[in-house]
Amino acid sequence: FRIRSFPELVSQGVLTARNLAVLLRSRNFLWRLRNELHYLSGRKNDHLTFDLQETAARDFRYRDSRDLEAVERFMKSYFIHARNVLEISSAVTGSVLPPPRKSWFDRSMTVGVFTVTGKLLFPRAEEDVRDRPDRIMEAFHIFQERHAVFSPTLQRLVASCRVSDADRRSPDVARVFLAILDRPDRLAETLTVMKETRFLGKYLPEFRAIQALGRRDYFHVYTVDEHILHAVGNLERLWQGRHPAPSMLNEAAAAVRRRWILVLAVLLHDLGKVFRSDHEARGRAVAEGVLDRMGVQGADRERVLLLVEQHLTMSTLSQRRELTDHNVVGGFARMVRDRENLAMLYVLTYADMASVSATTWTPWRASLLEDLYLRTLRYFEHGRVTDEEMRQRAAAGIAKLKKAAAGRFGEEKVDAFVKAMPPHYLQSASTERMLRHLAMTERLLAEGLIIDHRHRRDRGYTEVTVCAYDAYGMFYRTAGAISAQNLNILRAQVYTGKNGIMIDTFQVSAADGGMVPYEEVWQALTTDLRMVLSGSRRPSEAPMYVRAREGSPAVPTEVEFDNETSETLTIIDITARDRVGLLYLITRTLYELNLDIASAKIATEGTRALDTFYVSDLLRNKITDPVRQERIRNALITALDTPTGAAGAGTMPPR
Repeated sequence: FRIRSFPELVSQGVLTARNLAVLLRSRNFLWRLRNELHYLSGRKNDHLTFDLQETAARDFRYRDSRDLEAVERFMKSYFIHARNVLEISSAVTGSVLPPPRKSWFDRSMTVGVFTVTGKLLFPRAEEDVRDRPDRIMEAFHIFQERHAVFSPTLQRLVASCRVSDADRRSPDVARVFLAILDRPDRLAETLTVMKETRFLGKYLPEFRAIQALGRRDYFHVYTVDEHILHAVGNLERLWQGRHPAPSMLNEAAAAVRRRWILVLAVLLHDLGKVFRSDHEARGRAVAEGVLDRMGVQGADRERVLLLVEQHLTMSTLSQRRELTDHNVVGGFARMVRDRENLAMLYVLTYADMASVSATTWTPWRASLLEDLYLRTLRYFEHGRVTDEEMRQRAAAGIAKLKKAAAGRFGEEKVDAFVKAMPPHYLQSASTERMLRHLAMTERLLAEGLIIDHRHRRDRGYTEVTVCAYDAYGMFYRTAGAISAQNLNILRAQVYTGKNGIMIDTFQVSAADGGMVPYEEVWQALTTDLRMVLSGSRRPSEAPMYVRAREGSPAVPTEVEFDNETSETLTIIDITARDRVGLLYLITRTLYELNLDIASAKIATEGTRALDTFYVSDLLRNKITDPVRQERIRNALITALDTPTGAAGAGTMPPR
């Protein structure tokens, strides 16, 4: 434009005076923030790291509100200012480009009050669209159906459109909006444009409240609104067959008949994050208001509300509970009520988890979710599993084992193995696994200790199995040896036979969550385990340091007991700050408290470790005495809150 200053953009008609005021205010905020970073760092530094965010929020005089921390309010301002600069800059650069010309072969088509020429969508008359939310929503429907592009005039009309409460309650507007959600083609792009033009936030004020909001959990890498739109994109890819690998997810997505219910639930599922705590239940209350306005009633309404309130349940159960326990699956099935809700919750859980960060959705997490989904489907088919059915299931497993073992092992040896192993092992272990364990017990008398590993590439981990004569503390010693090799334990199971033989199985990955294909690593682990478990030396003291991340928040250590879920074991849920060697520290503490670990499930959310242990006392009884529970809780909190040294240099901590 051959100009030298921003105000001249106004005189040229490129920007309005209001645009200019917004641009200058946002630019000045970013300049001041950049100067703050240089001042705090004592050098040129343009990286707004976590620790500097805290200090900058204080220096910019932000304060905690009822539901947001000061740093969250500050970062919301940052994202809004950054978005303002991006949008206005894009408008200026867009105005430099020549307008699209109509080609001789472009055909014009009239759709209601709009015209589509080629792919360009524009109103036939501005007055037909100005401040008409019903027609703006129609424009987005055309945008989605015909893969159109908004003309500059239409963009301006959308951005300036006023939406009243009456418009938000309009059945006609709601009908078109839900029709957009029901169509998987170009769905995420349509909602993204709707958000960027401010129309989505005007139609759904509750969505506007979470725009540019980043909760400080060190787990989600996107603001809440971007996380939601990424989740919608994950749904769209599933329905279009673009999910990276064939799985039950594809079948579950195809089983969803009323897609708009699932998409609406995804749009609403995190609106409760404007509150400091309990965002699932409070999000349900927010969703109720939205559904009331849209006129969504009956069974459809109940499905949406169930999905919103329970959107974390499936991931929590799959990662923190033993799915071989029929009480877990039965309770989940009763909560989810029917197959359609199950399919929707399964797909929503995938979409939600996969939009947290690029590394959250792993083959391991995928296999856990699929396992819970399939077990719940079987529950719907057969109903509650009775004790007699459990015995029949165990008998069927034994029959399969005997058939597979024929010719390799004598019948007496198979019978002795079956008689020694606990009932839950016979009910849940696969024939292949039982056959492998039987072979180990046969070698044990001669070798004294068997250590085996095999890669499960389909699930993204390596399974390490230790077979030995029962020795108290074997679990924590094994966990220490694995941690010392910079490996990450995902899950562990302990099976102790009546004949005194113990079979411990650990699902292990690399510290970054991937497979470890290098055999020298497993050879080193085997050598170390032999020395530790044979008593040649004490377990290595796993290095206790936190992950090297700027300004990591304090994570309060919490210990909870559950004696309801499992019939024979006490479940201890531990939440603590993630660090190298944490699992070793926990298992050693449980060992010193005379607790026997039957299984463990390990999960991590950012800097938060969520570890679950199924335990009993040394007489195989539950821990029901409140006094002893409090003693265990205090011992764990004391052990986990003790300072453990300087921050390490590793990028991801092994557990």
